[in-house]
Amino acid sequence: MKPLTEKRSLAGHGRGLVFGLSAMQGWRPTMEDAHCAVGAVPGLADHAFFAVFDGHGGARVAHFLASRMLERVRATNEFAEYAAARSRPRPPNAAPRQAGVERLGAAARVAFAACDAELERGGWAAREGSTANVVFVTPSHVICASAGDTRACLLTRAGASELSSDHRPDAPAETARIRAAGGVVYHRRVLALDTPPGGRRETLGVSRAFGDFAWKSAGARGDAGGQQPLSSPVTAEPELRVWKRNAAGDEGLVIA
Repeated sequence: MKPLTEKRSLAGHGRGLVFGLSAMQGWRPTMEDAHCAVGAVPGLADHAFFAVFDGHGGARVAHFLASRMLERVRATNEFAEYAAARSRPRPPNAAPRQAGVERLGAAARVAFAACDAELERGGWAAREGSTANVVFVTPSHVICASAGDTRACLLTRAGASELSSDHRPDAPAETARIRAAGGVVYHRRVLALDTPPGGRRETLGVSRAFGDFAWKSAGARGDAGGQQPLSSPVTAEPELRVWKRNAAGDEGLVIA
């Protein structure tokens, strides 16, 4: 067996940004990853949106997220509040607005929960899922929401800065959270909650992901109100990080 090295690539641009993306199946039996790149977000033309979704157990969850995540973010009250605040008139030559970026992060958190709830209602994602790394680039900040082990890294003249961390079962904080939620870490992976005694052990290599409902506690899987609790062995609750942009020092952003 040889790896499939054919690449699907695309280039684009937004307000002051140039971006490129490329996807290759490699050694995997099927291509399970998806992405989304929007140089100008509808309603916020000076904002860009980039996301990578790393599927497992199939490609459907990753493709669902690529088609729905930005739509779900834009449908939140938090996004509406943020966009309204930015649309208010400013004095001439005023510095770019920096306040309120936490509302955009909150919108992403609500959208993560809403997407996971929609997947659960669909009833087909018990044993397939996807990680996610979602990034908004605003005129003043970079906002990253991540669940799983898809990574984002900001490149500056001073070096590289991580915008996300891996959510894996063997990370000490995640191990403690999984066990507190009644889950089991088995050989550095999470054991499915419906594993019968003495039965075949089904495990998952990430502790945060969309779908994968065989690893999620009933009643703690996500809801359209944006409260995706951490009291489930596997959760789609994102980690949020905000980076203040520096026009003189920032050079690029990598999501993989």
